[in-house]
Amino acid sequence: MASAFLAKNAWLVPASLASTALVASLGMSTMGAYSASLTNEENTAGTGSLVMTEVAEGGRSTICTSTSGNNNAAVCSSLNKYGGNLDMMPGESLTTDFAMRNDGSVTATAFTLAAGACTEIGTGTACDKMLIQIMDGHTLIFEGSAAQLAHQTFTLQAPVAPSELRPFSVTATVNEKAGNDIQGGAISQPLTWTFTA
Repeated sequence: MASAFLAKNAWLVPASLASTALVASLGMSTMGAYSASLTNEENTAGTGSLVMTEVAEGGRSTICTSTSGNNNAAVCSSLNKYGGNLDMMPGESLTTDFAMRNDGSVTATAFTLAAGACTEIGTGTACDKMLIQIMDGHTLIFEGSAAQLAHQTFTLQAPVAPSELRPFSVTATVNEKAGNDIQGGAISQPLTWTFTA
């Protein structure tokens, strides 16, 4: 008997499904919907740069740039901080004015100066008799012999912002009490300036 009912009313199942789908679609089309969205399409990240440039007095001409060396560390010999005069007399001084500039895009949060060993060239004991004075702007950083300066590291004024120019002066003086023992003698001493961020 049930099978007879199903056979006679088989059209009811598809009709019911069709009417349910019709009601659902009508209901959805009459319902309102709000939406809002934002797309951030320019999502980027990267690294800045820290570049040290040595410039002549007044910042007019570039002497050396850290990027000219490997791994942003260059060796510069074009501006001799001790003046380069190998014929000085006792009491004679030479002052070299220059500046360091941050040509990078990030601020240097620390700035240091490290002096290397004093090497004597020729005869005499010139490292003890050559007096060195280093000024950071108007601030005295060091004053003493080149031998005393050797292997010292100094913390300089920081931070150094991008494009900021920092003036320095280095004065080399032959001790006025120097005697014949340093005649014909000379010194060589590296100075390393470092920005870190």
